Amino acid sequence: MSALVFIPMAIFESGGLNIFHGFTVVTISVAAVGAAGGILVALAVKYTDSVIKCLATSGSIVVTTLIGSVWLDAKLTFVILVGSSIVVLAVFNYFDEGGAFVSSQERKAQVENERKLDEETTVKDEQQEGSGEGNGPFMGGTVTVKVQS
Repeated sequence: MSALVFIPMAIFESGGLNIFHGFTVVTISVAAVGAAGGILVALAVKYTDSVIKCLATSGSIVVTTLIGSVWLDAKLTFVILVGSSIVVLAVFNYFDEGGAFVSSQERKAQVENERKLDEETTVKDEQQEGSGEGNGPFMGGTVTVKVQS
């Protein structure tokens, strides 16, 4: 939509159809990277949850900071290093085994196990209520809990 505004402006200012006059390879590359980044952001918003979006944003800030320190001689302070370390640890912890990237079959098995556990706990609680065992959730009785290994 913005092309409808900016292309006629560029044609008017350049005095012809040579709207890329004065552009270098670097300028065009920066524009292409910006466009690709915009498409990636749109895909991230569409296909991921908010936690992954936050981790991606934090990770991109860390990468940008590191690139800036290498290419632009920006100083890495203690606070920046601590913050970057926390972000890297958070990303690794989140995507560790059992995190967001488990196969759909593994996730279905996890959900099924959790459902069975909930059913077993509910049945046991109903049996206790019917038999008069316990007078509340923490007043005696037993609850069966299965732990996955």
